[in-house]
Amino acid sequence: MKVTSALPLSALILIFVAAPAVVTAQISTESYLKRVDFHFHSASNKLLMLADVFPDETYGWSPDGVAMTVAEVLTHIVRYNYSIPSTWLGMDIPESIDLSEIDQIQEKNAVIEELKKSIAHVNDFFDTLSGELLEQPAVIYGSETENWAALFFMITHLNEHTGQLISYARMNGITPPWSN
Repeated sequence: MKVTSALPLSALILIFVAAPAVVTAQISTESYLKRVDFHFHSASNKLLMLADVFPDETYGWSPDGVAMTVAEVLTHIVRYNYSIPSTWLGMDIPESIDLSEIDQIQEKNAVIEELKKSIAHVNDFFDTLSGELLEQPAVIYGSETENWAALFFMITHLNEHTGQLISYARMNGITPPWSN
């Protein structure tokens, strides 16, 4: 006769009973924004360090001639740093920024300058956010959610392309500065 323990079943029942209380716990807007700010700045700082260590001549490099070049990855991030707050959260893009021309910037110093401007734009945007705005409904890529998800997406997007550039750097014999 096989004897089984009731412990796994008890643990499972406890999880299902306790989970709703954990899921419904409210996170303060201030706490959420501090975490978003921390992660955005951490990723942005790594990205700026990485952009700086790529030599000028690698800004036109692509791993296969089809994928985005180093410059195109960085300007793609610039575009999203402006368009995410604008599209989903209603923040105006500065009049001096023409998103239709961002992808044409190829020179290292100009790309880095635009990246810094877009990061400053997001920083200014963070200062305007309220709990009321973050809790408003939004549709992001067809999914119904709340506005706070746009900030989550922005950080995810930034990290995704930072990882892409880490791969590009390693393919070019460049060690990310924070890895030394």
